[in-house]
Order: sequence, then C-alpha cells, then structure tokens
Amino acid sequence: MRTPGASKVIKKLVHEYPSATIGAGTVLTWQDAKIAKEAGATFLTSPVTYQELIQVHTSSTVLFIPGAMTPSEILQARRWRASCVKLYPVSLMGGIQYVKMLKLLFPSLPIIPANGISLDAVESYLQVGSTAVVTSVMPFSTRLLLCSMTMTKSQIEQRE
Repeated sequence: MRTPGASKVIKKLVHEYPSATIGAGTVLTWQDAKIAKEAGATFLTSPVTYQELIQVHTSSTVLFIPGAMTPSEILQARRWRASCVKLYPVSLMGGIQYVKMLKLLFPSLPIIPANGISLDAVESYLQVGSTAVVTSVMPFSTRLLLCSMTMTKSQIEQRE
C-alpha cells in the first residue's frame, strides 16, 4: 500500500485475472485495509502486529496476515487470534535458521517469512516448515506493473 496508485493496480489485477488471488502488502492503518479491500484484495499483509486489524479479520472473508519478528510478538498475535504470521524481517533475524527455531516453539503456527529471500532460497524455507514465502524479487517487471495501470492486458502483451 506504500506504492502510489496501489489500489488502482489491485483493482486492475483483480479485473484482468479473476481467478488469481490478489492481496495487498504493507497495510499499516485501517484506511489502508479499507482501500485495499474496496479495490478487491482478498488478503492483507502487514509488517506489524496490529491487534484491531487481526481481531476484525478473524471472522472476515479477507485474510489479514500480521507481521511479527520476535517470539513474544508471535505469541501475542496468536492470543489475538491471528491464523498465521508474516515473519518480518526474517533476514535480519537469521533467515532459515530462525524459522527452524521458531517452528520448534510454534509447530502448528503457519509462518510466512519475508524480507531478503531470493527465489533460490524458497525451497529451503519450505523444508524447515514455512507455510509460504515472500520473495524479494518481483515476479513481473516494474514496466509491466506501471503499464498495467493504463493499458489492457492484450496491449501490454503486444508491446512485450
């Protein structure tokens, strides 16, 4: 949500790829969550553990994934009924070894590590128990993203 025009991009992706699961990241406020959901996001991620957003979304069709870094933050997110946590920033905490240690403490908690993860490391994170992984590499070009805000899918493909 920190990218200018994020809601337009979300709305466009939802329209162009109706079978895809489109979400929003860096949700820091109620306003961010509201804008992302109105644009069609079906999941929201945050770098922080935000009690009210966690609790409101426990009975929502939109999944809210709070960010947590320490075991205390993770435990608090669970107490507030978070169904999973985004481990952020995992690269600063020891990467794969940190995830492995946390899975010993919280074996049933879905953990999604994020920050500083290359595509080559995804499998290693999954092998130590991560539910999903947020890579630090865009799966599509920035040019394509910017073009998608003003052009149709077929117009973009013709230019590629």
